[in-house]
Amino acid sequence: MKIILHLMFAFPSKCHTISILSHLNNLLFFISYLGIFASIIFAASIFDTIVNVVFFTRTVVAARVIHSKLLNSVFRSTFRWLDETPTARVIARCTQDIRTIDGQLSHSMCYALDQFLEVAIRLGIIVVVTPFFVIPGIVVGFFGALVGVLYLKAQLSMKREMRYDHFNLVNHLFDLMIDL
Repeated sequence: MKIILHLMFAFPSKCHTISILSHLNNLLFFISYLGIFASIIFAASIFDTIVNVVFFTRTVVAARVIHSKLLNSVFRSTFRWLDETPTARVIARCTQDIRTIDGQLSHSMCYALDQFLEVAIRLGIIVVVTPFFVIPGIVVGFFGALVGVLYLKAQLSMKREMRYDHFNLVNHLFDLMIDL
């Protein structure tokens, strides 16, 4: 306030005073908008950190539950199944499942959830402004889900084929170790 009064007395002309006051007014608007923008960025960073911490802690808890169920199902199986199934196959399958759960699955789920929420929020904002886009958004979402289901089916069969190739090599190495 003192700066404004000093500037008003330094320039007795009304034209200069009005231009300086309008410049200061624009500067104050700029600073207030910059503060609002900085607070939004800070809140988004805090929210993102909280979401990541909660997501990864819950991922660890879920992985523990899945690992215990997997190992319990192997340990509680019948002796006939254990005699018929090669040990290398059981070990390879367990380690591959554990690696998938700990690594790829959690990161893929985090990415997929992030992308889904981003698309849903953007579609929601567009629908609020122009409600006509509900129908095209639903149609595009349906076709996206259809392509996703087809991709997952193709990926599942490809992973099965790749998995069977590893069993023979691991089984051969395991038999070799037993023979030695």
